Amino acid sequence: MKKNRWLAVIFVAVFLILAVVIFLHRDSFFPDERMATGERSEAVSVVSEKDAKYDKKSVRKKIMPPSPKEGVPELSDVEKGDQDQLQERVEQFFDYLDGQDYIRACKLEEGSYQHFTGLISKLSSRTPVVSGEMRDLYTLRCNIAHFYRITGGKNVLLVKNILSNERKMIEPVMEMLYEWGLREIENKSGKIEACAGDLYEYAAFFLNTVAGKAYLLRRKSGTRMLLTYYSILTLDMADRENLNRYGVDIVPHVDLLIDDISRYSGLDHKDKYLERLDSIRKSAGNRA
Repeated sequence: MKKNRWLAVIFVAVFLILAVVIFLHRDSFFPDERMATGERSEAVSVVSEKDAKYDKKSVRKKIMPPSPKEGVPELSDVEKGDQDQLQERVEQFFDYLDGQDYIRACKLEEGSYQHFTGLISKLSSRTPVVSGEMRDLYTLRCNIAHFYRITGGKNVLLVKNILSNERKMIEPVMEMLYEWGLREIENKSGKIEACAGDLYEYAAFFLNTVAGKAYLLRRKSGTRMLLTYYSILTLDMADRENLNRYGVDIVPHVDLLIDDISRYSGLDHKDKYLERLDSIRKSAGNRA
C-alpha cells in the first residue's frame, strides 16, 4: 500500500511538471501563438475616396449604443424595427472592414461578413473541453491550441489585426456583436449556426479552465476585460435560466473584474460595466 501511494504521488508530480513545461514553452508546442504574436499591425489603414462613407468616425457613430448608460437589452425588449436596425449596423461594420487594406490583403472571397459567420459556425460545432481539461496532456494541449486548431493560423492573425487596427471601436463593436449574436441564436434560423449552449461553453472555457484563463492573460488589458465581461454576462444568463451545468460560481469572477476595471482607465464605458457587474453580483448572491 505504501509503495503504491508513493508511485501515485510521483505520477502526479511528473504530470504537473510536464503541464507547467508545456504552458511555459507553448510557443514551441503550439504555432498559433507564435504566428499570431509579433505579426501585429499597429498602423490604421488609409481609406480610399471610394470607401469614404466607411470611415472610422462614421461607422463608430452608427454602431455606438444611444447612451453610455444603456446595457445590452433583453431579447424580449428588442422590437422588430430595432432588430432590423441592429442587422443594418452589423452589415455596415463588415462593409467598412471590407474597405480596409489589411482586410483586402487577406482576399476573403465571400467578404468579411460571410467569412466570420462561417467561423462562428465552426467554433460552435467544436467547442473546447470545460470539464476534465487536466485529465491528460493531450486534452490540455488541444484546449490551449483550440482556436488555432479550429479556425487556422491565418484567421487567428486576422482577428488580432482587427483588434489592433480597430481598437478605438472595440467597445461598441463588441456590444453590438454580442447583442446581435444573442438575437441570431434566439431566431434559430439566423445568420449563424449556434445555440445558447455553445455560447455558455465558451464563457465557461474562458473563466473556468487553465487554457481559457491563459488565453485571456495573453490579451491586452482592455480586450481581456471585455472578453471577461461578456463571458460573465453569458454565465449570468445561463445561471438565471438554470443552464449553468458546470456550476461555475460567477461571483469571484465578478469581484475580480470589478477590481480590474476600477483600476483601469482605458475603457470608455467603465461606469456602465461596473454598474452591470454590481447588479449581477447582487442578484447572484440572492440566488445563492
